[in-house]
Amino acid sequence: MPYQQEQDVEILQQNSILVIGIVICVVIGIPIGIAMSRSERVRNIILPILDTMQVIPAFCYLIPGIILFGLGAIPAIISIRAVVLFSSSLKNF
Repeated sequence: MPYQQEQDVEILQQNSILVIGIVICVVIGIPIGIAMSRSERVRNIILPILDTMQVIPAFCYLIPGIILFGLGAIPAIISIRAVVLFSSSLKNF
């Protein structure tokens, strides 16, 4: 039975990391999207960055994250945010 409890704790930790990453993504992504729709200047700044990132597969964004931040909970949150934010924004263009 202790093995099941350990799995439950790990599942809850992974789910909390996923939820935190998605919340951070939404908090950052929606205001940027609104700013891009309202301001030509912001759109002209963000679009070249998104165009450059579009040619790179989403998985490749994880490699620098692992090199810079290592492994653990905080790097996992940052990686989820990067993949979700960049992948979802690139698919819209």
